[in-house]
Amino acid sequence: MREKERQAGRVREELLAHLKGERIIGTALRQAEQALTARIASRVPAEAVARMLALIARAADPGDTANLRESAAT
Repeated sequence: MREKERQAGRVREELLAHLKGERIIGTALRQAEQALTARIASRVPAEAVARMLALIARAADPGDTANLRESAAT
């Protein structure tokens, strides 16, 4: 019985170490993705940002489809 308890404890320790490692990896991947996104976003000209935000705002308004088509054509 003691041997099973020790094995279960070891498995638990290894599982916790694995989960901790996965969490650290996940955090690192998210941080890298956020840094890349920020780097790309910083290269977008302010005029383009304003136009994209206007398109998004219009797209969010389902009753404004005519204006969305007009903006996309320009």
